[in-house]
Amino acid sequence: MLNFGDFSRYGKSFRSVKRSNFWGLPVNFLVFSLVTVITARPPRPYPCSAN
Repeated sequence: MLNFGDFSRYGKSFRSVKRSNFWGLPVNFLVFSLVTVITARPPRPYPCSAN
């Protein structure tokens, strides 16, 4: 299992670690949440054209 220390030890500076945390935590969470909601939503019903 990997943890934060496994990734942050290779950061070149504290600024780069902070920047990658911004992209890796909230932005990544938001993107995966949107993909999950879009994938798991119920399908649209077919239009009924039997008039």
